[in-house]
Amino acid sequence: MARGCPSCGREVDASVTKCPYCGYDFKQLNELFQRYEAEKQIHVPKYAGFVKRLVATLFDLLILALITGVIFGVYSYIYLIDKTGLNLLEQLWAVLDSFKTLLNPDYVLSRLGFIVLGIYTLVYFLYCTFRQCSKRMGTIGEKLVGIEVVDDLEAPITFGLSFKRNFLRLLNLLTLEIGFLITPFMPKKQALNDLIAKTYVLNRITDEDYGNFIYANGFVRLMALAFDILFLALLAYGFNYGYEWLNGLELKEEFLMYFDIALKLLGILMLLILVFYFPYMESKKGRTLGKLIFKIEIKTVYDEKMNFMKALIRGILNIFDVLCLGCLLAFVTPRKQTLKDIMTGSIVVKH
Repeated sequence: MARGCPSCGREVDASVTKCPYCGYDFKQLNELFQRYEAEKQIHVPKYAGFVKRLVATLFDLLILALITGVIFGVYSYIYLIDKTGLNLLEQLWAVLDSFKTLLNPDYVLSRLGFIVLGIYTLVYFLYCTFRQCSKRMGTIGEKLVGIEVVDDLEAPITFGLSFKRNFLRLLNLLTLEIGFLITPFMPKKQALNDLIAKTYVLNRITDEDYGNFIYANGFVRLMALAFDILFLALLAYGFNYGYEWLNGLELKEEFLMYFDIALKLLGILMLLILVFYFPYMESKKGRTLGKLIFKIEIKTVYDEKMNFMKALIRGILNIFDVLCLGCLLAFVTPRKQTLKDIMTGSIVVKH
């Protein structure tokens, strides 16, 4: 029994896994049929939109910027810091202080500044080129938001096509980003470089990502978080007001020591509430007061309750959501996850 190869069009034996003429992998064809079946069941746009692609690009640039910062910090520590007469803490502060040079206009516009920018651009170009032609079919940012780059047959792109696509991104810059800004208005959401290279950016549509829960969107999650922060702020303000009032009372000297101990214990209690409010509520109840009001709930991706340790780690990782723009992912990822959700295997769903 024979079948046609979708790449070169020749007939080959149905039992082969790769075309003997062009090397086309028929696993790609099976994955394509699986995608079509998923698209029938899940109503998600086939082509990735402008905002999702922009967030993916921001994350990739941020990742490379962090790597660049680490390299610059090591370089500063080894070559720029005079260690004589400085202890370890003073050396570290000196390294942090050296980062100010990166923001100095004289440095940015200098020859060295242009060399550093050129190296950064080259690394970003190679990073995108190799990641997009690999089995992952996308950069780290693109995988986070659930998109992948394919050719006109919706198969993984070759190294040559990936090189061409990313080199043509220079046209987007030369057109003052108009080549990128046309994406929302194109029928298949292509940027200028995609149009010329004949490549497409697709949403990765699977039952695993879209089929099990009704995920809470980013706006609802933001409102619930704002309510929780407001609640904790009012609680802290009330405690501070009560502390000042109690501290102003005139008591007999024999009671002062016990009164002072009581105030310190109340202070410790308030600190514990501020630190463990999110981990305790999310692990024991599955929701904070804000989530209760907006009818959303936190679970693991396996539809289980969060344990306390995971909830605590998730709370600590909030700093990554703030510093690394992780909160933006809640608006574009398939499961509406932020960076802390992805790192702890958690999801927020409508109750």
